[in-house]
Amino acid sequence: MDALKKLMAARCRLIAVQPFYGHFCMTMKWTESKMDFMPEGSRTMGVRVAGGRVECIWCREFVDGRSLEELIACLQHEVEHLLRMHCVRAGDRNPFLWNIAVDMTVNGRADSPRIGYHDTSNVILPLGPDSKDKMVWIPADWPSNETAEHYYDKIMQKNDKFAQEIFKLMQEAEKNGGKVPDGMVDNHAFWSKTEMTPDEIRQIVHDVAQQSVEKSKGNVPGHVAALLEKLADPIVGWRQLLRQYLGRHLGDRRSTYSRRCRRNDRFGTKGISHHAAARACVIVDTSGSISESELSQFFAEIEAIAYRVRVCMVEWDAQLQAFHPRYRRGDWKHIQIKGRGGTAMDDAVDWVEENGVAGDVCIMLTDGYTGWPNKKPFPMINCITTDADGPSWGHVVRLQEMKSYLCKT
Repeated sequence: MDALKKLMAARCRLIAVQPFYGHFCMTMKWTESKMDFMPEGSRTMGVRVAGGRVECIWCREFVDGRSLEELIACLQHEVEHLLRMHCVRAGDRNPFLWNIAVDMTVNGRADSPRIGYHDTSNVILPLGPDSKDKMVWIPADWPSNETAEHYYDKIMQKNDKFAQEIFKLMQEAEKNGGKVPDGMVDNHAFWSKTEMTPDEIRQIVHDVAQQSVEKSKGNVPGHVAALLEKLADPIVGWRQLLRQYLGRHLGDRRSTYSRRCRRNDRFGTKGISHHAAARACVIVDTSGSISESELSQFFAEIEAIAYRVRVCMVEWDAQLQAFHPRYRRGDWKHIQIKGRGGTAMDDAVDWVEENGVAGDVCIMLTDGYTGWPNKKPFPMINCITTDADGPSWGHVVRLQEMKSYLCKT
């Protein structure tokens, strides 16, 4: 079977046996590569998030050498890396040892693999029937549900035979020009080949995963729900914070055509919604001092706010750059940020007051390098990404980029 047809057949079979993984893979962009820059034996497949999409890069020789069932296990392996955000969590760790640690996390233990195609008699692994002794598993005497960071630290300690063997593998790989060991399922070299920030990657993976859950009609692995919660977490606990200002009005009961009426399910009959009864105005600092990473985090916060209340959004640097009267979840994909000049967020709050768009609460997302407005007759939440002095009134929240949720799965 041709490699392209085999990949499509693997995705279709995956939809039938494990719908979540299959639908996730169907959304990917598939790119063939000869991988000439890699040593022979390391030309397998890998994933990355680039250009706003999840992409799988694959080598024809590797796909040709795999059975359909083995490819299915490989695709599961790739999706698990994405869900766990392994591609952005390496930091300054040794790349080889980090790759071992993340594969251990995905593969599980040899006696209870987390991936693999289940037939009537056994589990078919990504690298064939004889690969069980070659693949990287969590040792039997190590805890089985820890993070990749935990396993990396245990390897670095060199306290047992397994860790010492991993260091020997690393030395052999260095002698062989960086060749991936035989037990490695995929190639992680593509993780860093992207222009996107970690939080942009998180948002895209979360969106794809959420769509896959909806298409799977409840047939989703149990651990995926926990991973999705981590992917969706903003830095600020908006539900609790907004309730301080909006009280029972947050998520209040209202009738709307956007919800089905369960008692009288007919066209033209309003249903009941318990979301977005309150209104919030979010002011986004788009001045030149705001980094791309900060902007990405701002939109992660806005997504969380928009789940709780109706949002209008103001883009402002030294002056008004754009006004979005109704921000809906997912709009971040289509908004082109304007501005990148000076900073005058006090003027932004004045503009909001003058134009009557403050809503029930006004929220500002900024680095804090700005003048602050005089006290206003509406609640104000100021989210600041630095240690700069905040205003003398309103609620101040300090944002820390890339919250530790990325290191909890």
